[in-house]
Amino acid sequence: DLLDFPAEGLNSEGLGIEVQNDINLQPSEAPLGGERSGGINRGQIASLVLDTCKNIEEAKVEFLNNRVYFPKIAEHYLIYDKYGNSTVVDFLPQDGSVHFSDTINQLHIMTNHPEAIYPSTDVFPELGNNSSYYNSFNRFKTLLFITENHVGKYTMQDAVGSLEIVQAQVNAQSITTGGLNESVPVRTIWTSIVDLTNSTISVRFYLRDKPLDPIGNSSVFTRFFNFTLKNIKK
Repeated sequence: DLLDFPAEGLNSEGLGIEVQNDINLQPSEAPLGGERSGGINRGQIASLVLDTCKNIEEAKVEFLNNRVYFPKIAEHYLIYDKYGNSTVVDFLPQDGSVHFSDTINQLHIMTNHPEAIYPSTDVFPELGNNSSYYNSFNRFKTLLFITENHVGKYTMQDAVGSLEIVQAQVNAQSITTGGLNESVPVRTIWTSIVDLTNSTISVRFYLRDKPLDPIGNSSVFTRFFNFTLKNIKK
């Protein structure tokens, strides 16, 4: 998929960005291409931030100065730096306004719901006992429990282990163009660990399912591939 836009990345200034679906902003409510006002799409804003911004504040300016539209799926963004600071960028469907949720030198969890509307677990909706573990709010609470109870510095394996607990291994209902309901498998396509201090990304890719093991993990991944950003001096 080399012609696709980045879903995440980093630059030489130690700034990173992550793009994820936003369940609150439905495609019918999101700004679409072809309207009276122009703009840039969800991937182009990610590239713009990485190409031109040195810090989170500069990235915020780009989001405020550019109209972002979503060709298919509405999304939100996590922008973070090598000093431990971050912000989540949410778009509200009522007026298209842009909202930033900042943290300073601490862990910041983002799943698939807007932090601008749900800033803490105290205001999460009631889900009931039958809700899927993969529900955005359940995944957030799972990751929050893991991080709050973690002792010491995170290793790469700590991070991978945390992500494996909430990775997608579910089936979702989808309506086809013929109007038929089908059960569609949803899987985590890749797992990545970004090190902004050393300018590296380690990523592995989904290959296939396997029979469930004792802890319920059925996804088979490649090994981790490691990429390092190097400054080329002319």
